[in-house]
Formats: sequence, C-alpha cells, structure tokens
Amino acid sequence: MGADGTAFPSKVWDTHTGELLYTLQHDHIVRAIAYPPYEADMIATGGMEKKLRIFDLADEKPQPSSPSPNAPLEPVTLHHGRAHEIGEGVHKEAIKFIVWTRVPTTLITAAGKTLRWFDIPSKSCIKEEVLGGEITSCELVSLAPSYAAATDIGGGQPVLAVASGKTVSFWGGETMTQELKRFTLDHGAASVGLDVKGRKFVVGEDPGTWVRVYTWEDGKEIGESRATVPRRGDASLTVPRRRTQGPPRTGLVGGLLARRQAVRDRLRRRHHQDVEELRRLLRTLARRSGHGLRAIVRVALALAERGKLRPSRRRRAGGHDVAGQQADVGG
Repeated sequence: MGADGTAFPSKVWDTHTGELLYTLQHDHIVRAIAYPPYEADMIATGGMEKKLRIFDLADEKPQPSSPSPNAPLEPVTLHHGRAHEIGEGVHKEAIKFIVWTRVPTTLITAAGKTLRWFDIPSKSCIKEEVLGGEITSCELVSLAPSYAAATDIGGGQPVLAVASGKTVSFWGGETMTQELKRFTLDHGAASVGLDVKGRKFVVGEDPGTWVRVYTWEDGKEIGESRATVPRRGDASLTVPRRRTQGPPRTGLVGGLLARRQAVRDRLRRRHHQDVEELRRLLRTLARRSGHGLRAIVRVALALAERGKLRPSRRRRAGGHDVAGQQADVGG
C-alpha cells in the first residue's frame, strides 16, 4: 500500500492496482505516517495537529462499486474520530516523523527537539529524549533478515538514525531505546544515513549542499561530495569534490566507479586513434595533391562546417582505404 500525507486528508492506495482505498480525514496537515512491520491493516498518522493517531483499516474494508467481477473498489472515508489517539496531550509541537519499531506495540515520534517512545496498549509515553537541536531527520535503517548479521552495527537489529542540530545519534535494540552512539559535528545536520555493514555514516550538511562521510568508530571524516541540482537530461546527482585517505571503495559503489573509469579510458583511447587517423589522412592528401598540409586542413575544416566531410570507416587488410577517404572528402 501507499499513503499520501501532504494535505488534510491522508489517502491510502493499493500500489499494485493504483486504486484509492481509504481517505483518512484530519483537521490539519499530516506530516508523517507509518505502518507496523509486516502489517498493512493499521496506519499511524501525525502532523500539525500535534496528535498521534492509529487508524485500524480492518474495521471497514473497501467494497466493489458494482456486482461486476472487474468493478473498481469504492474507497472508504474514515474520520479521525474513529482513530485511536496515543499519548493524548503529550506533543507540544508538530509531529514530523513516526517510526514503528519491530515490536508492533511500540511507536517512536519526533517533534521539535524531542524523541518519544509510546506503548500502544496503554496509549502512554514510556520514554522521552531531548536532543541538542530541532530534529531534521529520523529514519529506521534495517536490512532483510537473511542479509543481516551479528557483526553489523546494531547486532543485526534495525537502527534508528537521527539528525538534530549539530548532532547525529543512533539507537538500537528491539524498541530502539538503547543509544548506541552520538556524534557532535562542526556543522548542522539536515539528514543522516548509516551503512551498517561498511561501518560508516553519511550526513547532509545544513545549511549547504555538502554530503560528508564519517567512520563509525571515531566519527572521523573520510570523504565529502557536493550535491547539485541536475540539468535536464543529466543523470548525475553529485559531483565529487575530494576524497581523503580512507578504506578502498568496494561493493556496488566500487564496481560502478571502476566501470565508469573503464568507459572513460576506452573513449580516451578511441579519441587518440581518431586523431592519429585524421593526421595520416591529411598527410596523404597533402602528398598526393601537391598542396601544403595547412591548405588541406583549411579545406577539411570548411567542408566539416558545411557538413560535407564524412570520413569513411572502411579499412583494408594492409591499412586505411585512402581512396575511399578521398572520395568522401571530395564528394
């Protein structure tokens, strides 16, 4: 399923068919949504109302609009009065992020400078942590169980990565109440990501467009790139500025960089070959025509500007087909 939390109603679609399933009515802008792990019949919402709500979508299922076998589903509208409010009155600022932990009865919210953990059965806040600045990023970092390992950061469990002010913090455990590490940076942090296997984290600088990479063990910076807005048709999103000494690039990124360098080397060799071929052709034409090389170059440039210079790619066993080249130039 997919959900849209950008306006007062929060809408839920079936991503396989594109059909609208639910409209969840709110009195103000919805900033955050979350689903429980391995479950799509409940959804948590929060935003400018400063209220954490849980909608039970199993209460009322969308029904076909007609008896026809291929009839579209009739979407269901649920008012917020039918939702369960968790931690009533606890939030004093807008809820910007919601994370549903691997334990389905525990939710985490980020509002202002505060992280809060909620117990759903009791509808109460069970833990609060005030951070050093406004929380700008709060994301769950997790791998598929078949790929996770005990040697990963977090011991194979999901890790909560949080950016706030000039600090980034990481939380682990089943309900992510255990603070694993906290780093204070010399710049603001707009976002943070974690590589649990590579044991490093990346921070989006705020303000600015720099992305910086740090080691997990000591928080030492090992590289940076500048994010740019791509032009139309440009597939590049970042332009590397520099890379300080650090571990060699491996895995997917290393493979992509190696392939890109191989393509560049191949194009550079092809360019040199074309230049040498053109030089040989011009020398041959100058020798056979009796004119100087400079005059031949002027004629070739004039023909190229008029679109009449079409070098032939035909080759003979002993070398270039010079006659064919002359015919193309003369034509």
